Amino acid sequence: MTDSSTGTPQHDTPILGMVHRPKVAAAIEYGNAASFWVEYPSGLVDLTRTTHLPKGALQNGSVVHEEPAQDAPVPPLHAETQLEIPVDGGRVLRFSKKNTAIVVVDMQNFFLHPDLREHPTGLNCVIPLMNLVTTLRPQGVKTLWVNWGLTDHELTTIPPALVRGFMKNGRGGFGSQLPGEFGRLLMRGEFNAELYGPLQTLYEEGRREGTDVWIHKNR
Repeated sequence: MTDSSTGTPQHDTPILGMVHRPKVAAAIEYGNAASFWVEYPSGLVDLTRTTHLPKGALQNGSVVHEEPAQDAPVPPLHAETQLEIPVDGGRVLRFSKKNTAIVVVDMQNFFLHPDLREHPTGLNCVIPLMNLVTTLRPQGVKTLWVNWGLTDHELTTIPPALVRGFMKNGRGGFGSQLPGEFGRLLMRGEFNAELYGPLQTLYEEGRREGTDVWIHKNR
């Protein structure tokens, strides 16, 4: 199939993020009957999976519209169960509080602590992340902290590519002793595997409140 206006194959259309993609001219529904988003000309992208567009039919599991949904009404925001957040590209994301989680990966001492490395970009993310978590936590949005936390058994099962990647000149690597009080590299329960500085405190607060979950990973 080709684009009638340009003659270019449709599959050659660049895949663009919301920042670069223009707003839609008519409401569009993406996905299938159970899992779908709806994007509106106003810039709202409804991720709540609660309201299908009024026009269209399901065909082979995909949503196909019989005619452009130019006048599709925007469903009202249910403030008790939904949130809206402005994002880049002139868009607003609407999502369900109970079905949404913030996923934070590898914000640990090993990767961020100044005594182990210089990582200004990572450190610059700490305050914005804390602001995000403390803003959404009272709304009931959970935070999942996904961190390295190895056991001695897992040291025997890690793929060689990962083992090599965490070694330096053939030395060190997972489970090796780090300087000072940092403990063994990325081993569960060691100081270097804890969240960096105030993030550890933030997690502990959320754990007590029942909103935050720590997930150990080994890849």
